[in-house]
Amino acid sequence: QLDVIEDLASEFRNDVDKMLVIFENPERAELLRDLSIDLAGREDDLLDNIDQLDVIEDLTGEYDGDLDKMDVIFANPEKARQLRDLSVDLVGKEDDLLDNIDQLDVIEDLSDEYDGDLDKMDVVFRNPSKAAKLKDLLDNPDFEGQSDDLLSNIENVDNFEKDPRLLGFAQRHPEFFDLLLSVGDDLGIKPEDIEFNLLSQLVELNLSRDELFQVLLDLDIGPDSEGPGEQP
Repeated sequence: QLDVIEDLASEFRNDVDKMLVIFENPERAELLRDLSIDLAGREDDLLDNIDQLDVIEDLTGEYDGDLDKMDVIFANPEKARQLRDLSVDLVGKEDDLLDNIDQLDVIEDLSDEYDGDLDKMDVVFRNPSKAAKLKDLLDNPDFEGQSDDLLSNIENVDNFEKDPRLLGFAQRHPEFFDLLLSVGDDLGIKPEDIEFNLLSQLVELNLSRDELFQVLLDLDIGPDSEGPGEQP
């Protein structure tokens, strides 16, 4: 493979240190040369990843040699193999995976939890900021057997950890829960700040937004109150 070595010597301008890396990995020389052609300008990145060029080759094919996308991979070389493997498991979600390269461990766990169901993973990818919390709740024994319910309420997973009963409440009363979140945003009150039995009573009253606002205001619930759910 003298022709390959010659090409690489020219590519790396006979840099002795770089050529030593190549001579230490002769079985990868041809692949290095070929990828240097496909990914022009990324020769040093390729050399830095000479031990996983097969992975880089697969990802180059997966992302059609897009240099911007490959730059993300070169900036996260320790994630390359996992990215490649997940791209095989979640066909068509390659860009979503790349966008979430910093939390591939979470994505992998969720993919396992939902058996690689692409529709369910689409929900996760549409709510990437909630993925880690979703995984945490799935690991919580209080939510055992409720993986689909959690996914259906992924936008609100931050509210369920303090009181797991809120998940079932949100499932049974979705419109009221949305109203509660909206009013709570105005008052700085979260559903988990409200005593659960009180919530169960409020939902039966069929309050308007203004009425719910006034009730919660009068109850003095929130971070500055003496205690959640206490009346003045």
